[in-house]
Amino acid sequence: MASSEPPTFYFIHGALHDVTCWATVRASLSSHGFPTRAVDLPSSGGRAVTSHLEDTAFVRQELETLVHHEEKEVIVATSSYGGMVGSNAVSGLEAVTRRTRGEKGGIIHFVFIAAYVVPLGKSLLDMTPEPPAILAPDPTDASRVIVVGPEKVFYNDVPAAVSAPWVARLRPQAVATFLSRMTATVEEGGVVPCTYVVCERDGAVSVGQQEGMFEAGREVSGAEWRLERIGTGHSPWLSDVEGLVGLLEKVAASKSLQHTLPFDTSPSTMVLRRSILTLSRRAAFTPIPRRTLTTSFIRRDTPNPDKDIKKDPKQGHSRLDPIPGQTEDMIPFDHVETEADLLPPGAAPGTIPTDLEQATGLERFEILGKMQGIDVFDMKPLDASRVGTLNDPILVKSFGDEQYCGCTGCPADSHVVKWLTTSRDRPIERCPECGSVYKMEYVGPPDDPHAHHDDGHHNYEEPKTFADYVRPEYR
Repeated sequence: MASSEPPTFYFIHGALHDVTCWATVRASLSSHGFPTRAVDLPSSGGRAVTSHLEDTAFVRQELETLVHHEEKEVIVATSSYGGMVGSNAVSGLEAVTRRTRGEKGGIIHFVFIAAYVVPLGKSLLDMTPEPPAILAPDPTDASRVIVVGPEKVFYNDVPAAVSAPWVARLRPQAVATFLSRMTATVEEGGVVPCTYVVCERDGAVSVGQQEGMFEAGREVSGAEWRLERIGTGHSPWLSDVEGLVGLLEKVAASKSLQHTLPFDTSPSTMVLRRSILTLSRRAAFTPIPRRTLTTSFIRRDTPNPDKDIKKDPKQGHSRLDPIPGQTEDMIPFDHVETEADLLPPGAAPGTIPTDLEQATGLERFEILGKMQGIDVFDMKPLDASRVGTLNDPILVKSFGDEQYCGCTGCPADSHVVKWLTTSRDRPIERCPECGSVYKMEYVGPPDDPHAHHDDGHHNYEEPKTFADYVRPEYR
C-alpha cells in the first residue's frame, strides 16, 4: 500500500554543476508540501575520481538512508550526467519489490530531465559517435574537462545577466566519469516507472538524441515510460522553474506510481516458483558441456488475460500467445509447473537445434525466464556500494542450505577476493579484510515437516571461534 505522506524528491545534478542549481525548484516543491533532498556529486569540483561509480556509491548511500532507515517513497529526478549516476544507483531499492517483502519505502518513479539514459555495459562516451565538441581539456589538469561556451550550451534561453553567475559557478568534471561503464540501470530493473522530460531548446543534448534515449529506455524496460516536453534549454531549473515544478508535481500525482511487478509475487506463487527450481534440479537429463547462449531474448509486457490467453487442447491448460522466438509447442515460463514442462520440443529433422529447442532442466528454466525479462537466478553482483553492518548487512540470497560469497571491498575490487561461507545455521559472516557483514537470506523451497533426511548435523558441538567470545551475535 502506498504511503499517505507525499513522496520525497531526490535531485541529482549534471556534470560541472553543483547542488545549488536545484535550490529554487526545491523551495517551490517544499512550499507545496513535498520533502526534497539533493546531492553534491564528488566528481564535479576538482576531486579525483576513477569512474562515475564513485558518484553512484555516494548517491546509493543517501538513497539507502531514505529508503531503508527513513522508509520514504522517493522520486529520483536527474539532469544530464546525473541520469547515468542515478540509474546506476537504484537497483534493489525499488518500492514495488520492497512491498512484496512487506517493507515500506523505496523508489517509486525516476525522472530524466534532458538526462542521459546509458544502457547497461555502456559509457557516456559511447552515447556519441565522437568526443563532443563542447568539451575541452582543463588547462590546469588534463584529467578533467571544461565546457566551451557554457552560456550557449547550458543557458541559451536566459539573458547573459542571468546566466553569468551560473557560468562562474561551473566546476571542471573528471574525465573518468565519461569513460566508465554502467553496471546496473533503472530500465534493466524493469519495475520503476520513468518520465523523460525533453528540453526542446537544449544546446547540450539534441532533441533527437533525447527522444532516441527515451525510446531505447522504454524498449528495454518492462515498466511504464512517459514523454514530457518543456520549451527550455538544458537548464529548466533556471529558465522555467514553474514549468518544471508543474511537471514534477504531475509525476507525483501519476497513477503509474502504483506500478506493480509484471508477474505474480504472492507467497503461494513464489513458493511454486521455488518448488519448480527444486524439481528442475532433479529432472533426468544427460549433462552436456556449457555453451554460450545464442538465443535472442525479448522482453514481454504483462499479458492481458482477456486478449493474450488461449486454450491449448494438447496441454489441457491456458497458454500465452507465443513470445518472439517461441513456437506453439513450447511452454512459456509462466506455465512451467512440472518436470515435464522443462523438456524441449527438439528441432525439425535435418536442422541444427538451437538452445531453446534442445535445452532441458535448469538451463531451459533460465532461458524461458530470460525470454520474459526475468532473471530467475538473480545473477546481479552483490551490493558493493557500501560496507555491510550487523544492523544493515549485505543480503546474499540462496536456494540451498549453504552459500559461498566473495567480498572485494567497497568500492568493488578494493582488495583481493575473500571467500565467506554462510548457511542457514550460521547466516552472518564478516569479511576479515574490510569488515563488511554479509547475511544469507534463504529463498529456497519451504521445509517439508514430514521429510526424513540427513540434515548434515552431528552429535558433537560445533567448535567455537573467536566470535563466540567477543561477539556471540555473529552466530
